[in-house]
Order: sequence, then C-alpha cells, then structure tokens
Amino acid sequence: MIYLISDIHGRYDLFKKMLDTIGFDHSQDTLYILGDVIDKGPDSMKLLTYFIKHQQNIILIRGNHEEIMLNSFHDNDLKELWLKNGGQVAFEEYNSLDTTIQNEIISYLKSTEIMKMITLNDKDYYLVHGGLITDKNGHISSKQDRFFILTAKEAFYKDTYVNPDCTVIFGHTPTRLIHNKDTIWFNENNTKICIDCGSFVSGILGCLRLDDMKE
Repeated sequence: MIYLISDIHGRYDLFKKMLDTIGFDHSQDTLYILGDVIDKGPDSMKLLTYFIKHQQNIILIRGNHEEIMLNSFHDNDLKELWLKNGGQVAFEEYNSLDTTIQNEIISYLKSTEIMKMITLNDKDYYLVHGGLITDKNGHISSKQDRFFILTAKEAFYKDTYVNPDCTVIFGHTPTRLIHNKDTIWFNENNTKICIDCGSFVSGILGCLRLDDMKE
C-alpha cells in the first residue's frame, strides 16, 4: 500500500498513532511525507531520525521548513526567520544531539527532493509540499519555480488549473483554510488533493491511502 502524510510539525505522537491506525507494514508498504516534518511541535529531530532509520520505505519530500533549516546554517538572517517561525524548539533539539547524528540529519535533508512523480494504476501523481506550475493546457510545466513548489497557497489551489490526466497531492495549506474542515480536501475533479489537516493547531493528522483513496 502507498500512504501519504504531510505537515507533521514535530508531532511524533500523532505520527506513531497514525502508523498504528493504518497498520503500516515496514516490510511492504510505502509512506511519502510531503514536507514540514519539523518545527512548532516538540519532536522534530525524533521524527527525522526515525525517517533516517526507515528511509527504505518512508520517503520525505522537502517542505519549506526543512528548506529554511538547511539554509539557516549559512545565513544568520534566515536563521532568525527560522527561529521566529516555529524553529526554536527544533533548533534546541538539534543542538542537544551528538555531532554524528546532527551530520546524519543534515546529510539526509540535503538528499531529499522537492517534487516526486509516482504512477499507480496508470495514473500519474505529483507529490509536492506547496504546489506546481502548469502550462496553458493544465499540464505540469517543465519550468518550475522552487519557491512556488515549496510555498504556494492560493496561487496553486485556487488559481492553477491541473489537467485531468494527473493529480497533484500537496500540503502546506491547512485544509480548514480551503473548506473549513480539518479533513483531506479534494477539488471537484480530483486533480488537486490537499492532505495538511493542520496537525499542530487541530491535533489532527491526515493520511491518504493512494491505492483506494481512503482517508
């Protein structure tokens, strides 16, 4: 089975509860995390070290919070921005770790992609954190903007047309901002699916099983 989760934001407790709920089988299931694993909640590094241990079948797509964490080590202004946007606890957690583990985490985050396309039952699914740019026919453009991929909100879920030949699954925007509910959002023709149920605020972590679209 293929599962998708996004925007865990340090809530290791919700993540582990979800693995139990879906009966995740590390020997044969695959889980894609669509970014923003870290910040806000208490256990960002605990989540990342778990992913590192299980990276053969847990795949992290980078979100804007992982991006700013990586960039903050080279730019003090970005470090301040990271800390002010929920990164303080994650920063302190990171600093408490052994240098070897810190290096593993940084190496792991650097290895993550910002977009991945998978095919299931002859259908293409694009997995991203924020959104993707499409051409005039709604096809995924070959020219993408990194900032848009990581941070798009209304510009994607409201203003971007996606052709029915594929589906973009994303997080970043809490679904209550789209349809006033902390549940997974599907647009009218299922070409866009938002799975960020606002875990840090709502206490609800959403998970989509791609094989049968079970929430």
